[in-house]
Amino acid sequence: MKAEPIPVLGPSLPHQVHEAIGKAIEAYALVEGEQVFLIQSIIGSDYPTATIIAFSMNANSRRKMIGELLGHTYEGALDKYWKSCSKFLNNLALFRHATAHWHPFVEIYEQEGTDKVYIKHVLNQPRLGKLYESLDDQSVLPFIEDCHYIRSQLRELNNAVLRKPRDAKLADRFERPLARKNAARIRRF
Repeated sequence: MKAEPIPVLGPSLPHQVHEAIGKAIEAYALVEGEQVFLIQSIIGSDYPTATIIAFSMNANSRRKMIGELLGHTYEGALDKYWKSCSKFLNNLALFRHATAHWHPFVEIYEQEGTDKVYIKHVLNQPRLGKLYESLDDQSVLPFIEDCHYIRSQLRELNNAVLRKPRDAKLADRFERPLARKNAARIRRF
């Protein structure tokens, strides 16, 4: 049986965890920037106007608004594709929220078959009881990869569809869901 860690509210996280969190938040900010470009293309505005619109709402409302704008503008032709993008973006937002708001802990593990222990610096939700798997510097790497993936998909949507005439034929790939799901997930116990 796998030994359960003992969570202890910890001191400051080590440098590598801080670095991983910083890279994760930067990667997510770039995804938000790509959403601004989508809004700009859909409504035909300048960048400052699209930025004001995008950041006057939370991530959930922004995803829904982009979906409604795409649905209206393209008469539902992008609905399947955007629905999968929206789900992917929602999972990213949940993970980003955890990296920004969870608290540092030190988990203490017993080494199986010995009387030795080792520690692991992690982030976890600061509620009583352990509800979620902890995040460490290694669990952030798939999140960063997810950010790069969805950013490339949003950029491709913008370049291949939104910046072309509204009546142009859509590439087949935009008529079906994304080719992959999030690798990084917040896992509940």
